[in-house]
Amino acid sequence: MNIENMTELQRSLDARIKDRLGDSYNPESYLAVEMKVYAFHNEMHELANEVGFFKVWKVNHVMDRGKALEELVDAIHFLLSLGLIKGYDRIVKTVDVFPLWEDYGIFEMFNEIHRNDLDTCRKYEFVFSILLGIAKKLDFSEMEIEYAYKLKNEKNHERQDNAY
Repeated sequence: MNIENMTELQRSLDARIKDRLGDSYNPESYLAVEMKVYAFHNEMHELANEVGFFKVWKVNHVMDRGKALEELVDAIHFLLSLGLIKGYDRIVKTVDVFPLWEDYGIFEMFNEIHRNDLDTCRKYEFVFSILLGIAKKLDFSEMEIEYAYKLKNEKNHERQDNAY
């Protein structure tokens, strides 16, 4: 998947957030980076909750495909933002779907992401690859992901207009 367009949309959103918050916000500070990683992992937990793969006690769980896609896109927003802060965007322009997505269970892929601290470009690309593997396992196409990302990015810009 070519992520350059989404990266540029994220760059614009991040710049708006920084401008709105002013000098009190340094997105490159240790704390800001750690909070971004935390936010990414939180969105992954929200995606897991929506997918419900771990809810073995709940036999009637039905995933809401629209909500799952929204959580996936929220995770991508934070992942791209982190990539921009760390400069990974200069290296990672495309991301291939995790090659073992068919062999790994969804639980294993979520766990791989959960254990990752995203502190190197290689780990960042690996997490992105696994995230795309999860998306593929959930039957989301690249086109759906890109379109949903664009819509959510527009919504996030509107939120900035309203001091979200």
